[in-house]
Amino acid sequence: MSKIDARLSGQFEIGDIAINRLGYGAMRLTGPGIWGPPSDRSAALVTLRRLPEIGVNFIDTADSYGPDVSEELIHEALHPYKGLLIATKAGFTRQGPNQWTTNGRPAYLIAQAKGSLKKLGVEQIDLWQLHRIDPNVPRDEQLGAVRQLLDEGIIRYAGLSEVSVADIEAARRSGGDGAEPLQFGRPRQRGCAGLLRRQQNRIHTLVSARGGYVDPTGRRRRSHCEGAWR
Repeated sequence: MSKIDARLSGQFEIGDIAINRLGYGAMRLTGPGIWGPPSDRSAALVTLRRLPEIGVNFIDTADSYGPDVSEELIHEALHPYKGLLIATKAGFTRQGPNQWTTNGRPAYLIAQAKGSLKKLGVEQIDLWQLHRIDPNVPRDEQLGAVRQLLDEGIIRYAGLSEVSVADIEAARRSGGDGAEPLQFGRPRQRGCAGLLRRQQNRIHTLVSARGGYVDPTGRRRRSHCEGAWR
C-alpha cells in the first residue's frame, strides 16, 4: 500500500497561509450525535497525531463539537501546532446529541471566540468561521462581531460557513478593499461563479468542490458558497 501524502492533493492559500487541499474535519472525534467525549479517547488522540505524519496541515473544528471536546482533544494532541492551521467556528448552541440551535448574538460570538483561544491554547486563532448566519439576529450585527474579532486581533482570518451569495456580498461590504479572491474547487451556484469574477477586495471566496455537504446531523444538503476574508 502506498503511503498517504496530503501534499499530493495540491495546495491553496488562505491569506498568506499555504495549506494542503486534503485536510481533516474534526467533528466526529466526539461521542455519538457530536455530543460528549469519544468512546475511545486514546484512539482519537492517535488519529490527530497521525495527521502531520501524512502531510495534513489543515484541521477544521468548532466550539460546538462536543461541545468543546474536539477543540480540547486537538490541543492535547497537537499543541503548539507547528506547521498546522487550526480553524474553528462558532454560532451554534447545543442542547443534546444531534441538537443544534443557531446563536448569532454578537456578545455570544465574541465570547465563544475568546473561549476557543483558551481551549486551543493560542494567542490568536488563524481562521475563525461564523458557523451559520442566525436568521433571528440581523446579519450585519453578526458580521460586525466578526469584524470586531479581526480588529481586536483575536482572529487572524475570518470565514463564513454555508452562506448565500447575498451573505458573502454583505461580508465584502464590511471587509473593505484588498487582495484578490481565491477559489477552492468548482462553484456549484451560478451566483457564486459570478461573485468570484466580481471580487476585487479582501474576501477570499472558498466554494465547495462537491455538489453538497453533510450537516452535523449526517444529512446530505445542497452546496452553499463559503467565504473567508481578512
